Amino acid sequence: MEDHTKDRQLNTEEGTPQTSQPTELEQVKKERDEYLNGWKRAKADLINFQKDEQKRIGDAANFSQQRFVQELLPILDSFDLALESTKDEAARKGLAMIRGQMEEVLKRQGVERIKVKPGDDLDIAVHEPIGEEELDEKHKEWAGKIVSELVAGYTLHQRVVRPAKVRIGKAANG
Repeated sequence: MEDHTKDRQLNTEEGTPQTSQPTELEQVKKERDEYLNGWKRAKADLINFQKDEQKRIGDAANFSQQRFVQELLPILDSFDLALESTKDEAARKGLAMIRGQMEEVLKRQGVERIKVKPGDDLDIAVHEPIGEEELDEKHKEWAGKIVSELVAGYTLHQRVVRPAKVRIGKAANG
């Protein structure tokens, strides 16, 4: 066993020990603090990693359906066309019920229709302008705004799967 007394010199004037090097206790406390701080950083890094990983896995799960949803949307469009062109009331009612059921299933999976109405401002994040329509005097304030929706747009968990295809108002030249 080592004698630690040589690390200490006795101050003859005051009779108290004076240290020229850190004591073993101070050294151990310093090491403890270093290890504790390292452990805290590692724990914080692990927590951040776990949060990032959970978000990544959640995003992957939410958007793994995206391709499937994109393939179903033309079917909804076909239902809309059939509803517009069918004169038989019983057929219209049946088509509307089936379309409603399909839309409800998609809604439970996080699919929402992008709401579009005439006079709305164009938002290229959710709207795709595919044509212009000349405006009459009654609607001249709609210049540069949405006049009509040609194809419905949809989001999946608030992310655009298909933008709404719209026509934009154009001021008359006269």
